[in-house]
Formats: sequence, C-alpha cells, structure tokens
Amino acid sequence: MNLNSYWIESTKNIEKEYPKLKDEIKTDVCIIGGGLTGISVAYELVKCGIKVTILEKDQIGKSTTGNTTGKITSRAWSVL
Repeated sequence: MNLNSYWIESTKNIEKEYPKLKDEIKTDVCIIGGGLTGISVAYELVKCGIKVTILEKDQIGKSTTGNTTGKITSRAWSVL
C-alpha cells in the first residue's frame, strides 16, 4: 500500500521558493498558513484589490492540505 500523498508527489517538480520575510512590510491583510483555506481567502481578497501577505513556514499546500484525502477530483478514484 502506497501511503505517499498523491497531491505532494505530483507537484514536487513544480515547487516554488518564495523569499523569506526579512524586513517590516505593509499589507492590508496577513494570512497565517498557505494551505487550501489560506490560499483561497488570499485569492478572493486579491481579486477585490486588497494587498495580501501569506506567511507559511513550509511549502505552500504541503502540510494538512497536501496530506488529506478529502479532495474530490476525477483523479481521486484512479489512484486507489
């Protein structure tokens, strides 16, 4: 049985590094966590013209979001 996350495995070649926060910055909204919820909220706020900063300690979408099985897609059943 393969217990590796399909979602993390299928995106490991497209990992992107973002700059670490070194100085103070000005932002309208600061979101803690770059999982599905944080990214979704940031996306909606940016569409409204709001300046958003996301703080994530690891890779975007890697922790709970990348390891849950709660995502429903057409691909989900084909990997079981």
